[in-house]
Amino acid sequence: MTKDLAKSLVKYSKKWVAISKDGKKILASGTDMKTVIENLGEHNPDEVTLTYVIPPNGFYAPLCRQ
Repeated sequence: MTKDLAKSLVKYSKKWVAISKDGKKILASGTDMKTVIENLGEHNPDEVTLTYVIPPNGFYAPLCRQ
């Protein structure tokens, strides 16, 4: 992912986004993955990276099971 793309993700806080495989463009966004996939248009869902954008002041804590 490029630094410019990382900066532009701030406006997608708390949303799902589809990022091009080269990591240079945001192709679609939405409040859930289904909406993002529907908004991809001509792009193949198997050829993008889908991710949730955490708020800048948020954090990610993965679930750890033993």
